[in-house]
Amino acid sequence: MKRGSITLQLCLVLGLILSLVLYSIRSVRIAEGRVLLSCAGEQSLYSLFAQYERDLYEDYGLLFLDGGYSGRDLKPGELCRELLEAAEYITDPGKGRILPGRTLSGLELSDCELTGFQLATDLEGAAFRRQVCREMKGSLGVRALETLREKLDQQLQITREQEDYWEASDPEGTLKAYETMKAGQADPEASSVPAAAAVFRADPVKAVLTAEEEPVSPEAPEDFENPIETVLNLRRLGILSAAVPEDPGLSGAEADTGDMVSGRLLQKGMGMLREAEDGLADRVLLMEYLLENFPCYTSRDSGEGLKYQVEYAIGGKDKDVDNLKSVLTKLLLIREASNFIFLMKDSEKSAEADRTAMILSTLLRVPQMKDLVSLLLKMCWAYGESIMDLRALLAGGKIPLIKDRDSWQLSLGSLAGMLFGLEGQARSSEEGLNYTWYLRLLLCMESSSHLTEALMDLTEYNVRLRKGRPDFSLDSCVESLEIRLTGRVDGQELFLTRSYGYDMED
Repeated sequence: MKRGSITLQLCLVLGLILSLVLYSIRSVRIAEGRVLLSCAGEQSLYSLFAQYERDLYEDYGLLFLDGGYSGRDLKPGELCRELLEAAEYITDPGKGRILPGRTLSGLELSDCELTGFQLATDLEGAAFRRQVCREMKGSLGVRALETLREKLDQQLQITREQEDYWEASDPEGTLKAYETMKAGQADPEASSVPAAAAVFRADPVKAVLTAEEEPVSPEAPEDFENPIETVLNLRRLGILSAAVPEDPGLSGAEADTGDMVSGRLLQKGMGMLREAEDGLADRVLLMEYLLENFPCYTSRDSGEGLKYQVEYAIGGKDKDVDNLKSVLTKLLLIREASNFIFLMKDSEKSAEADRTAMILSTLLRVPQMKDLVSLLLKMCWAYGESIMDLRALLAGGKIPLIKDRDSWQLSLGSLAGMLFGLEGQARSSEEGLNYTWYLRLLLCMESSSHLTEALMDLTEYNVRLRKGRPDFSLDSCVESLEIRLTGRVDGQELFLTRSYGYDMED
């Protein structure tokens, strides 16, 4: 038998080799742990964001994660629990299986925390707005969007110019001057021409009161009625009674605006917050999204709750009737300005108003004020025509932005009939803008932040009411997340930060 021996030098060499092997194994385990941790972080985020809110996506094309789990409050702890559970399927291959499995590294996850997240309502709904614009860009296309934007820009310019002309005519001052004139006529002591002239010289409309000689007036017909008084009485009825005289289907729905996104204190995100761009293009996209996904008066919506939801975006009231009234008041101003300008430019109708004003001023015993009466008469005529325009629009017809003789509806002699509904049959034009397009003009006058807020209100409201989820809240819906995962391999802690979102830039 032969004997062998190991020298001290060989023992030292083998010790070093063994240490190197063990260190290499540990390094490999740690390296694998880092890879597994990275995979686990991405897997957990993908798994979590795959649970997108289906009602929002199916009805509105929006991708958000319901971080409140159909509740009012965001649940960060529940989100972290789901993230850890999904990550463990990577770090523990045997999870959920009969036969156990284990990785070389033996990575153990110890913690998951949210280091940043953006909610749908953060920064005035920046994430919500980005998704809406992205959805509409894909639907409209760049060329159609540019064409629509240019067309609306031109129409808005025309509308603003008309309104400036209307305001410069000072309808309130003209009406006040007329009322003062009537008061002077009713009081014998105050009916002198010099006193009345002094009142009008102090009024902004004094430029039209320069007549010094009393003109010869034609005789008044036997059945002559003061059109100005008729229109003033019509105004007192209110815009709804005038524009919608008989509508049994007028909605009486109302909502608690204090519980909507715009009316309550919202939860806030942290960290990875990104603002949205603002401009006319984005405003047009928001406007088109609103008109495409939400009902208005002419939609005849049969769903629960508010029926005039586009009108809500303009009026912001809690009742359908009030929102419709707000919209009609604004449309009335647009139509009054346009119709008044037509009357001032059309020689035939202007002459007709002058003849009627001469009769009326004579009956009121102030013939020297015929120019003032003529101006107010044209304003009243424009008002009556505008009411006819609103009736046509609400009936589904079209009205051109700028009238001509062919599209004009109301004769001066038929103004009195409006008070009794005799002129209720409004006439639509073959070419013109419908009610929805006039809503576009009003929506374009709102800011992007206002439109975004209204869209969030309506989206949340419809999901709550029409989907039977009363506690659903947009300010608990997550658009993007940033997480920090902590794991341990052989006593060494490993950390990983990952972020993911539905609309994140690469």
